[in-house]
Amino acid sequence: MKEIGASRRVDELGRIVIPKSIRTRYKIRQGDVFEIFVEDNKIVLQKEEIIDELCNTLYSLLSVMANTLKIDIVITDTDKCIYSSDKLKSYINKEISSDIIDMILNRKKMKLENYLFFGEYCNILMQPIIIRGDVVGSVIFIIKNSKITDILELMSNFIRELFVNKLEV
Repeated sequence: MKEIGASRRVDELGRIVIPKSIRTRYKIRQGDVFEIFVEDNKIVLQKEEIIDELCNTLYSLLSVMANTLKIDIVITDTDKCIYSSDKLKSYINKEISSDIIDMILNRKKMKLENYLFFGEYCNILMQPIIIRGDVVGSVIFIIKNSKITDILELMSNFIRELFVNKLEV
């Protein structure tokens, strides 16, 4: 079924421009990676969710770390929550706010105190996940009833580096 129709010419390098209305609707950003395959004589572009599979693999590690550190851990891609520790399971696949998206795309570690995150005030430690120069998501530590410590920063760095090392292969 066609939702949005558009015609585009292929240029001399084999490129096709995806119309802005489709990019906007499906949150396609510069640097997004697509899988290209043929199905039923149709060329299909599918946005690759490269962090999702790794979250499934690291689920036990992330859960143990969250319980041990007494925090919540959220992993995002560039527009939604793709992993959440046990207490926040209901947020998986929910869109993240535009200000969080802007912080992720800013490419800098952020420490926020008394920040409203998914309807609750808490301290936030956020690290962008950057693969081959492209921002693909973030690691977010949600800290309630305490401050952001050096240990939490170290563990946040550890998780980010684990994702980077596994995804850059």
